[in-house]
Amino acid sequence: MHASHGLHPAAGPAARRVTDDEIADIASELIVRGHSPIDSVDIGVEITRVMHEMPSLSDVERVQERIAAIGHPDPHSDKSLCDA
Repeated sequence: MHASHGLHPAAGPAARRVTDDEIADIASELIVRGHSPIDSVDIGVEITRVMHEMPSLSDVERVQERIAAIGHPDPHSDKSLCDA
């Protein structure tokens, strides 16, 4: 680390944000696979497969929102499972 530059060893180039088209493709691919419920781990793995880098929380949330908009259930929204 060079203190004069203010850089940290872990700091690298800013991660690329997943495009809206990639979000749609990732959401569709997860739904087509038929695995239910689709959780944040499933989404993160698929983003990593497509992007070849670790997903950001923001991108995982964008895929979750897209899946919900398509009409696939959110595993965290069904309170009845917790009451059983």
